[in-house]
Amino acid sequence: MGKTVVVYAGEQPPGAWQASMFVAGPMPRDPDAPSWRPEALHLIVDGWTGPGTLVVFVPEARDRHRPQAGYISQDWEERWMAVADVIMFWVPRRMPDLPGLNTNIEYGRTETSGRVVLGLPPDAVSVHYLRRGAEAHGVPVRDTLDATIGAVLAIIGDGAQRDGADRDVPLLIWRTDTFQAWRRRKPAELTSARVLWAWTPPPTFELAAWAMKVEVTPLDYDDAHTMLVTAIGDGTTTHIAIADHDRYTTEPQAARSAKSRRTPARATSVAGDPAGWSPPLMMPPASRADTPMALNERPGEDAGAAGRRGARRSPLPASRTDSC
Repeated sequence: MGKTVVVYAGEQPPGAWQASMFVAGPMPRDPDAPSWRPEALHLIVDGWTGPGTLVVFVPEARDRHRPQAGYISQDWEERWMAVADVIMFWVPRRMPDLPGLNTNIEYGRTETSGRVVLGLPPDAVSVHYLRRGAEAHGVPVRDTLDATIGAVLAIIGDGAQRDGADRDVPLLIWRTDTFQAWRRRKPAELTSARVLWAWTPPPTFELAAWAMKVEVTPLDYDDAHTMLVTAIGDGTTTHIAIADHDRYTTEPQAARSAKSRRTPARATSVAGDPAGWSPPLMMPPASRADTPMALNERPGEDAGAAGRRGARRSPLPASRTDSC
């Protein structure tokens, strides 16, 4: 039997885990008012029987009388909610002491992620819209805390051991053959990852397509590069460079130019890659035919005419531009 590690707001998780979950939902603003999370943690510890470490992210301060100031906790929540294998929302909403207004926003951001379980107790108020949205997007809905946690652990199963940057890849993506095929090739070392979207359409609500932004470090030098990795169905993944970090360093231009000549940028599929592939350093300049028209450009008009016509227009007053 594995162990459970609870990570409170502002704390850092261990460097490796078998599974992770985020315990989201409203928190009493009065630090002396009891929170529902201690009961949830007790049920999670009792329910986890996986072979490794289950990390549980709790967006409350370990000492609720001394929370972190400012938006530090919000940044922490966004960071770990983005990578958790499952996000559990328990919403025992009651007015006015437990309104859960921030919970509405957090749930809305993640409802279509394919990684959410929603718990709504029968006496919760103003949750009809949450329930309807969950049903429309295949989110499991339960009416007791025990059942909600059970649904989370059922999705996690035995999890999968991950360490370092691999922790940034939720089980939803990690378990796909397409991701594992891309990962096994190891064209570079993965240094971070962020799921941009996952498509789980009805009626099965199974994962049909996904996209991730990843940071990779080529094996022959130390610069990190940002790439977009996508997959549709059981097909091969496609990856393409979308940024070059060493453009923004103080490295001499000659050295950067030499690197950029190593490999021309292109979108490449795993199945068709040459064995010696390395991440492209930058996107090639697009031709005018491939570039979307500017906002003030008309079809068939050259850029000079568009610029001259735009120059004749009066600019917005400073008060309006400042307020945008």
